[in-house]
Amino acid sequence: MSSVPSRVQFDANTKLATLLGALEGSNRDVIPHGHASLVDIKQWSGVEGELFNTLFAFVESQATLESQCDEFEAVDTSETSHTNTSDYYPYEVIVVPATDDGLELHALASPNHMSWTHAHSILVEFDDLLATLANLPNFAEASVDVLDGLSGSQTHFINECALGPQVELPFAFLHHGFEAHTSKYPLDPAVEFNGLVLTYGEVNDQSNKLARQLAELGAGVGSRVAVIMERCLEFPIAMLAVLKAGAAMIPLDATFPAHRLSYILDDADAVAVITTEANDYRIDEMELSIPVVFTSSIDLAKAPPVTQHLTALASPKDEAYVVYTSGSTGHPKGVPVVHDAAVNVIVNRSSDIPRGSRVVQFMAIGFDGCQWETWKALSFGGTLVLRQSDVLATVASANVLSCTPTALALLGDPAQFPRLKVVAVGGEAMPMAINNLWASSHVTLLNCYGPTECAIESHVKELHPHAAVTIGAPIQNTACYILDKWQKPVPVGVEGEMYLGGVCVSPGYINRPLETESHFVADPFAGGSMYRTGDIGRLQWNGEFEVIGRQDTQVKLKGYRIELDEVADAMQQHPLVTSAAVLVKNNTHLVGYYAPSTVSVDDLRAVVEDLLPPFMVPAVWMGMAELPQNANGKIDKKALAHVDVSVHLERLESEAEKALAEIWATVLNIDATTIGRNTSFFAVGGDSISTLKVLNCMQRQLGMTKLTLSAILKHPKLSDMAALVVC
Repeated sequence: MSSVPSRVQFDANTKLATLLGALEGSNRDVIPHGHASLVDIKQWSGVEGELFNTLFAFVESQATLESQCDEFEAVDTSETSHTNTSDYYPYEVIVVPATDDGLELHALASPNHMSWTHAHSILVEFDDLLATLANLPNFAEASVDVLDGLSGSQTHFINECALGPQVELPFAFLHHGFEAHTSKYPLDPAVEFNGLVLTYGEVNDQSNKLARQLAELGAGVGSRVAVIMERCLEFPIAMLAVLKAGAAMIPLDATFPAHRLSYILDDADAVAVITTEANDYRIDEMELSIPVVFTSSIDLAKAPPVTQHLTALASPKDEAYVVYTSGSTGHPKGVPVVHDAAVNVIVNRSSDIPRGSRVVQFMAIGFDGCQWETWKALSFGGTLVLRQSDVLATVASANVLSCTPTALALLGDPAQFPRLKVVAVGGEAMPMAINNLWASSHVTLLNCYGPTECAIESHVKELHPHAAVTIGAPIQNTACYILDKWQKPVPVGVEGEMYLGGVCVSPGYINRPLETESHFVADPFAGGSMYRTGDIGRLQWNGEFEVIGRQDTQVKLKGYRIELDEVADAMQQHPLVTSAAVLVKNNTHLVGYYAPSTVSVDDLRAVVEDLLPPFMVPAVWMGMAELPQNANGKIDKKALAHVDVSVHLERLESEAEKALAEIWATVLNIDATTIGRNTSFFAVGGDSISTLKVLNCMQRQLGMTKLTLSAILKHPKLSDMAALVVC
C-alpha cells in the first residue's frame, strides 16, 4: 500500500473523540485506494506544491523499523545520538509496539531541514502530548484545544528566554544623562561639525536659551515641536531645547519635500518649528500658520544667559520624540517614543561609549537610528561627530559607528578605520561576508534589532566571525515572544510572528486608532502592551532569537510559501557577497540580486542550494556592482524591481542534456528553450511528485532502469542529472 496524504480539519471546539473517530473513518475509507500513486493523487486533487512534508507510520515490529531506518537519520526520545540522513520528507514519525505492551516513538529527520535538537524536541512534545491524552480525566468530553499546550520543560524555557533582565534605569528623562555629564565636565567636547566644536557647557547654555523661547511660544508638556534641519551644530541644540521645555521633538530632514513636511506638522499638531536660515526657502514653501524659530548657534551664544531654568513637570511616560515612518495609506505615520523607553535603549551597553568617545551621526536625521547616535554620545560624555560630505574621513575620525549592513559594505576594509572601536548595525539582515570581515577586525561588531515602535532596539548581539548571525536575547526591561496566529507561544525552533513587550513599546500611532488597535495589543504574559512586529522569527535552543524575514515579504510561488528574506539571507552566507535581495518576477520565478557582480554564480548557487530546499533557489541571478539604497541606507527593492534582468541560459552540450530538457519540458509543461545546463528542476516548477514522473520517463525513454528517486533528488541541476544518464 502506498503512502496516502491525510487531511485533518477541525476547530478548537471539536471534541477529541469526534475528531479521532472521523479520522479513523477517513483513513478506513482510503484503504481501497491504497494502490494509487502520489503522482495521481496530486493530479486528481489539483494541489500545488507538496502534498505533505511530515510522514506518520505504524510498523509492526522492531525488525521492520530497523530496515526502514537504514536510509534515514533516526531520533528517539531517549537516545542522544543520530546516524543517517533522509532525502524524502523533512520529518517522519514511526510508532512501533514495545516489548512491555507500550509504544516506542522514533523519528526520521532530514538534517537539511532541522537540527537534531529540533527533531528530538518535536518527538519529546509528541510523547508529552500522548501522555496528556492518556491521563485526561474525561476523554469523551475533552476538546481539541487540549492539544495546544507545550510540555512543562519547553514552556519554562520559553518563559525564561522571553524576558530581559529587570533593572532600574539610572535616569528618568532622555536629556538627563546629558545634563548630569554637563554638571561634572562642562568643558568636554559635545558636538563637532565642519571643524567647529561646542563643549557640553556651551550646548547646555544655548539649549537652555532656546528652550525658554519655546516655552514663551507655548511649547510644554503634551505638545510637539518639529526640528527641521540638515546636519549642523544647531540640530542637537534644538532637540535638547525641546526636551528641556517639556515637549516632544519631531526630527525632520529639511531635504524632505515641502508637502510631506506640511502633512507631518499637521498630523502631529506641532505647536512650533525650529530651523535655521539655510532652510528659509523650504519654510516659505510650506506656508505655515504656526510659529517658526530661526536659530543660530552664534546668536544663541551671544544671547543673555538664562537665570532661571525651566522645570517642566513631565513624566517618564510622556513623549520624548516622534519618528515618522512610511505608511500603508501613502502618508507617513507618526510613532511617539516615551522617555523611559528611549532611556532604556540608550543605557543598554553604556560601557561601549566611555567618556571621550567620538560617535558619528551617520543615519538620516528623520530615522530613529539618529536618536541612538545622538543620545549614546551625549548621555555618557562622548562627542557627537556630525557626518560631513567626506563620509570616509568622518568615519575615520570616529570611535563608534551605527549604520545598516548595506552602508557598512560600502565602507570597504575596516583596516581603513583604525580608530573605530564599536560598529552597530541594524535595519537589515547581516551578510556573512560583511560579518566575517568586520567581526574578525579590531572592532566590536553589534547586531541590533528593533522596530521604531519599540524605541530603536529590543535586542543587541555581539557578532563573531564565521558564527551564525542572530539578534541574541532581549535587552533589559524588554520582552520578546514568538506567537502563532492565535497569539499563543510556538515551540522552540518553530517560526512564528515576533511580538515585543516591556518598557520599549510605543503608546501607538498618532491619529490612527485602527492601526494602533491591530498592532498594539494586550500582553497576556507580563502585562502592559505588546507590539506585533510583522517579522517572522524563532527562538533557538541556545536561548537566542533569530529573525527569518517579514510577513509581507512572504510569497506563494507554485504552491510553496517562500520567505524572500530567508533566501536573501542564504545568499549572504557566501563569503564574498556583501549584499543581496530576492524578488518574484512575473509570478513565475525568483530572481536573486547580489553584489558585487564579480561573485561566481555557480559558487553562489551552490551555497544557496546547500542551505535551502530546491523550490527556494532563485531561477535567475543578477549581479550588480552595488545594490541601490533608499534614504535610510537600506536596499531599495522598488528600484530593483525596475532593473532589466536578462536571463542568460548556458547552452546544452550533450545529447543526454538535450533529451532530459525535453523530458522536463513535457512533465512541467514549459518551453524547453527556457532550460539551461545550470537550471534547477525545482527552480522551473518541479517538485518531488513531478520528479517521479521524470524518473519514470528517464527509465522508459533512456533505458535507465536502475536509476533511483534519491539520486535524482540529489542532482536537481540539469547538467548533473544528465550526468547520471552517462554514468
